[in-house]
Amino acid sequence: MRLLRISRASPEPYDSGQEEELAMTRFTGHLLKIMAEFTDYSQIKITGGKMSRIKFVLTFFVLFFTVLRPLVAGGMGDKEMRYLKEGLESYNLTLDELKFDKKWVRDDTFRLKVVTRLMDNPLDVPDFISQEGDFCDSVALYSLSKLLIHTSYLIDAPVKGKDVERNLRKKNINWTSKKLSDKLNEAITLILTSFEMAEPYLKKSFNKLTEEEIERLLVNAPIVWSDDEDSLEADSLKGILYKEFALSFDTTSLKSDTMLKYIKNIDRISLLMSSVILQMGVEQALKTLENVALEDIKDGILLDTMTTYGRIVIGGTGNNSYKDNYALIIDIGGDDHYSGRFASGIGIIYEPFSVLIDLSGDDIYTSEKICNIGSGLFGCGILVDLEGKDVYRGHHNSVGAGLFGTGIIIDNGGNDLYEAGYFSEGAGFIGTGILYDSGGDDFFRGFDWTQGFGSIFGYGLLINKGGNDVYRAGGRYIHHPLLPHDYRSFAQGFGMGFRPDAGGGIGFLYDTEGNDFYNSEVFTQGGSYWYSLGMLLDRKGNDYYNACQYAQGSGIHLSIGMLLDEEGNDHYFSRFGPSQGEGHDLAVGFLIDRKGNDSYMVSGGQGVGLTNSCGIFIDCEGNDLYASSEKLGQGSANSARGFGGFGAFIDIGGRDTYPKSRAGADETIWTDGSYGVGMDVESGEEPEKKEYAQRDTLKKDATVEELFETASLWEVAENKERVRNARERLKDMGLKAIEYVIENKMETKSGLELRAIEELAKAHPDSIEPLLLELIKDESRRKRGNGIWVLGKIKSKNSVDSLTAALSEKRNWRLRNTILRALGEIEERKASQVIIPYLDDEKERVKITSARALGRLKNENAIMPLIASLKKPFFTVRLACENGIVAIGDSAVVPLLNTLEETKDAKTVFHSISALGRIAQDIDSVTQRKTRLRIKKVLLPYLDKEERSLRAQAVKALSLLNDEDINELLKSKKNYETDPFVIGVYRKY
Repeated sequence: MRLLRISRASPEPYDSGQEEELAMTRFTGHLLKIMAEFTDYSQIKITGGKMSRIKFVLTFFVLFFTVLRPLVAGGMGDKEMRYLKEGLESYNLTLDELKFDKKWVRDDTFRLKVVTRLMDNPLDVPDFISQEGDFCDSVALYSLSKLLIHTSYLIDAPVKGKDVERNLRKKNINWTSKKLSDKLNEAITLILTSFEMAEPYLKKSFNKLTEEEIERLLVNAPIVWSDDEDSLEADSLKGILYKEFALSFDTTSLKSDTMLKYIKNIDRISLLMSSVILQMGVEQALKTLENVALEDIKDGILLDTMTTYGRIVIGGTGNNSYKDNYALIIDIGGDDHYSGRFASGIGIIYEPFSVLIDLSGDDIYTSEKICNIGSGLFGCGILVDLEGKDVYRGHHNSVGAGLFGTGIIIDNGGNDLYEAGYFSEGAGFIGTGILYDSGGDDFFRGFDWTQGFGSIFGYGLLINKGGNDVYRAGGRYIHHPLLPHDYRSFAQGFGMGFRPDAGGGIGFLYDTEGNDFYNSEVFTQGGSYWYSLGMLLDRKGNDYYNACQYAQGSGIHLSIGMLLDEEGNDHYFSRFGPSQGEGHDLAVGFLIDRKGNDSYMVSGGQGVGLTNSCGIFIDCEGNDLYASSEKLGQGSANSARGFGGFGAFIDIGGRDTYPKSRAGADETIWTDGSYGVGMDVESGEEPEKKEYAQRDTLKKDATVEELFETASLWEVAENKERVRNARERLKDMGLKAIEYVIENKMETKSGLELRAIEELAKAHPDSIEPLLLELIKDESRRKRGNGIWVLGKIKSKNSVDSLTAALSEKRNWRLRNTILRALGEIEERKASQVIIPYLDDEKERVKITSARALGRLKNENAIMPLIASLKKPFFTVRLACENGIVAIGDSAVVPLLNTLEETKDAKTVFHSISALGRIAQDIDSVTQRKTRLRIKKVLLPYLDKEERSLRAQAVKALSLLNDEDINELLKSKKNYETDPFVIGVYRKY
């Protein structure tokens, strides 16, 4: 064990002016990125500290801001802003009035500047989250230190990048081992140098704390995020690190107000500076490791030694196992298993800095130790895995967790699994936690305070660049007492403060693309609580968002939450509100979906300003489905404390569906509550259909086999042109293609191949018909069946006699359904007498096919057999017979009327009434007046029948006549109806 050493190096003084300089540099860089599309300014390079060189760029941008703004990729475009402005104007409000004071509780110490700015300027939130995504796009494997510097400014502990680089150049530890290559020695040197340079900053960060205060923090830090209801777990974890390292400790509990007092005395800039130095050292080492000659590396452990910095191990290309505690591991290759303490920076009582780099292999990282696997507690732990399908299974405060420090996991690809307890997978508290995954279909599982969670002076960030991913948070700790059957999550882009004493931090989950599934429960998915900021940004893919409450762009109690989805057909579900663009209690909530046909369901939410808040919901295009049930929803706001809030629901474009109980509808504007507005606009403008990149069509000299194979693919999306081209070319081949199909494909089981055959046959019916007739006699039942099916599709009247004969053959008993269907499609009326007996077949499907075929043939001889079948036991058969009668048409009216006058069978009466109504609606009221009068005379008594099903069916049938006298009678009868089912039919018709 090694206590934090007193280093000879002194930290550089902090220049507060650097914050403004870096912010301006970032801002200007963003502007140049936009302007590069229109000018040659993209060649201009900006260097921090040389702002005079770029003033002309800023001037240019200011002059043309109005022109360029619609082209900027951001969260809120000009169109959305214009409609929001119109909604505000309906209450005589302006955009600036959304800046109303929401900071009713004083917090001058812990509330972040960015939180203050966005609460005061809520319309800046969408652009802010979009720009944060842009910044994440700009970083990669070798530049995450830039991200640490960037986030340091957002959590009010700004680190200067140039000072970090100067520190790394200041002193060089020359590490050499004869067992290793020069490049490996160089990589170790770079990392150990960063250890040496980072340590004085780490020591400085806690200089104002006494040894007793540091001990109390270290003893209690592992249980800061433990569950209040699980006292047994908290007791077992309190002081667990002291127990692990066999150190004595004081068991005195640490109250939150005392911890906050200690936090004030931590030099957070120096704390973060130490982490940035270490991350830069790792990045330099990674570049060096690119040049390691892998062919010269042996299996097994190449080096295992103890140093003043801790234990260092270098593994070769084989499958290695690491079970102990390590300060530095570099593993060259193989499927490795890590189960000790690694990538775990624990200061004061253990090694403050720990790095693990694995260059390749499908690896397993697993540990039951707390604060491990890319974790920093009073230190910094960094894990980098460059390749492979990996498994990360950690305990609490692990897997990318910065707790009074920095924890980082960088996975450069592969389909990976991440599992951890609470405070994990990109969680920051008095520090930064980052989980960076550059691609692959990944699975994330955490209990709570996870997957992009930030609290006091913390930034928690989960970046996932590609893949179809699954995020699951919750399932461990019940949300007592509000929801005793659901679990708390505080996850997937969630910011959290300590109410009422301290504002929180920033939680951000950023996923670039893929069809993703977000499953969480209470407090989640772009949400926040108490002077904090929670963000979820998903840029592409058809995504599912599933939650329970306080979710999907909800700010709760003086905070800001936002969910931004930029593209895809998405599904949003939250069982309860506040959710889906809702602010509650002096808060700001945003949900913006920019593209796609989406569905939204929540009990209450979708643009609600609850309890003096601002809630904004915007869907920018698509045919969308909305559902909500509570009084406040879809553009609502209530009043409290003597004043109101503002809620806006805006749907732009598409044909949308709303619940009938609400005011929403296409091309409608509505208001609700104190200052709530809903707007559905531009509904006539259908969104552009997505164009898919088409796969190449076949070459000109493609064989008939190749053409048929392609013609039998699914003709959708990227295959549309390719399949269409192949089918047209098959038709152009004519007899050659027909002969190929008859000889090679008539025994197919593929429905797609039959589609191709059908289209070819319809193009050349005369050529293929004789060949199909021959197949009726074939020994293969499948060939006979497919041939009969195609004869029906080409309506081959020459085949009727052959099909009728085949129907009577014993060997075709299992093909009778196919033959009956074909006879119906051919529409030769003389086939009716052959089909009628099959209405009594033993198979339900055969009865249905027979009824349908008889309807197509329209032979009056089939009417009474169909009516007789209306009493069959299955509704499927009865409805098929009713449909057959309706298809025959007017000639069935008299037989139906006679049946109603003569029969008492309820099923027959029910379907006869229905069939009469359906046929009668097309009967001319002038030329066939007597027939209509008889229909009314027969049906009217059923309005008073005891059976409610018959009353309801009579209402429906009579309403289809659309006679004024009947409509008046139905209105009168409705007033005396008591059955709710029948009343519902009256209302509908």
